[in-house]
Amino acid sequence: MTNNNVFACFAVVRVGDQIWATTRDGKDTGKIGLPGGKCDSGETPVETAIRESSEEGLLVHGDGKLIHQDLVDGKLVQWFEFDSATKLDTYKEKYRGINPILVPIFDIAMSGFGNDFLIEG
Repeated sequence: MTNNNVFACFAVVRVGDQIWATTRDGKDTGKIGLPGGKCDSGETPVETAIRESSEEGLLVHGDGKLIHQDLVDGKLVQWFEFDSATKLDTYKEKYRGINPILVPIFDIAMSGFGNDFLIEG
């Protein structure tokens, strides 16, 4: 079932005390964020998190459990937890300078779009 009220979705994949994140180049150089992005028409929120993660270099595994949602700049954003992820060798966003990395959870909490909630848990 699609959800037209959701603006963007992100994937959370923990590996011990680290989390899969993405780094960015260009105007966002140095920023670290969760893999994810805007929902496409006809897509469920979980499908968005899976597609966006794949485009950013991570194949996420699991059903995607909703772990948080919040209004960010007045738009509904959801975060889904996945069991694990595999780093992809070929993926769309590497050409724009987005690369998946493992980082300590506190490095990402204050750096990416709407990720502050991670420091609470």
